[in-house]
Amino acid sequence: MCPLCIATVGLMVSGAAAFVRKVRARSEQERLDADRREGDPQGTPAPV
Repeated sequence: MCPLCIATVGLMVSGAAAFVRKVRARSEQERLDADRREGDPQGTPAPV
């Protein structure tokens, strides 16, 4: 592969890794928020 192709693939891989990290961090934060909402009854209406 030419050096330009290697550089392009490297950029794509690093960008994809950063994207995956961002998505995982967001889903982790949503899960923590959901746990906090479940543990905190004043924010949501209580089931009857």
